[in-house]
Amino acid sequence: MKSNGGIEETDDLIGAWLNMIDRAGKAWLSQSDLTALADGAAVKQDSESWCGIFFRPEVNPHRANPAATLAIHHATVDTADIIRYDYGSTAMRLRLYETVDFALLRIEEGRVDVLKLSQDRRRTTITELAGELLSKPSTATAGASPEAWPFEFPNSIEDGSRFSTGASQEPQAMPSWASRVDGGIRAGQLYFVCFKRRRSGDGRVILLDSHHWFDGLAWAPYQGPKRR
Repeated sequence: MKSNGGIEETDDLIGAWLNMIDRAGKAWLSQSDLTALADGAAVKQDSESWCGIFFRPEVNPHRANPAATLAIHHATVDTADIIRYDYGSTAMRLRLYETVDFALLRIEEGRVDVLKLSQDRRRTTITELAGELLSKPSTATAGASPEAWPFEFPNSIEDGSRFSTGASQEPQAMPSWASRVDGGIRAGQLYFVCFKRRRSGDGRVILLDSHHWFDGLAWAPYQGPKRR
């Protein structure tokens, strides 16, 4: 369990990630494949693995049809190495931002504008969309059914609101990635955040430098093979 200070720390981290994505601005390079990166084969494997865990098969950008449009952002002083995928159908356009720490899936265009619904319908619709996009929650997740993500919503959902299925869970220490998924609305767009929880074979928490995902140096402190 986290203290209130710990909860605020994670909330601040998500806010920092959102701001970092904004700071990336137009500094994106179109790519046909990730293997052109210095450690591209490992980055591709990592992305494929986590996207396969986090998202339903039809939402996985690596299996998108038509194929997802890929772009990368190289780390700067105040941004991480970031992958961006644009994909989806005419009914729902998706954009995925991914770093060595998280995957943030944003609905760019959808069949419904959440903020035009009543408050009750906003909660129901967000939960339904999570069910369409994300893998099913683990049955071990406290208070959850296998079919629905148990978001704890604020009293009023507005632009700028955030919510979580497990706000007391510390992302790196929680027992499973499914122990906590966060979401929110920013500039009118709904998004979901999944945390990459990494452990070594002996159970140690693996913390990676988000500035060195693309060149492989993030793994330098760890002697074993690259693991998710």
